[in-house]
Amino acid sequence: SNCRGSSLPPEGAHHLRFIEVVENVCQRLLEYNLHKERSGSNRFAKGMSETFSTLHGLVNKGVNVVMDIPYELWNETSAEVADLKKQCDVLVEQYEEVIEDWYKGEERRRRFRRGK
Repeated sequence: SNCRGSSLPPEGAHHLRFIEVVENVCQRLLEYNLHKERSGSNRFAKGMSETFSTLHGLVNKGVNVVMDIPYELWNETSAEVADLKKQCDVLVEQYEEVIEDWYKGEERRRRFRRGK
């Protein structure tokens, strides 16, 4: 239903929602960290890795932890996660029309199931 005063036709609103969803997918990858102690797809997960949790714990106890990475960068996005996001952005751009066609089809199926 298109509410009064809205300048967007339903199709325009749909397109904006689609863009918002797609852009958030890649952005949300930045919530993940690399867990080097794990294997396979479990290497990428939300939350701090066991390694960095342990290291932060040591620092909090006053231990002088010396690493190749400065302490200020410990919580920064890893190169691997940044690369995942970049690859996601490229894929979304490359397949935007295919993804949008799929998305429109899902929207139609959802409306159909609700009886509208």
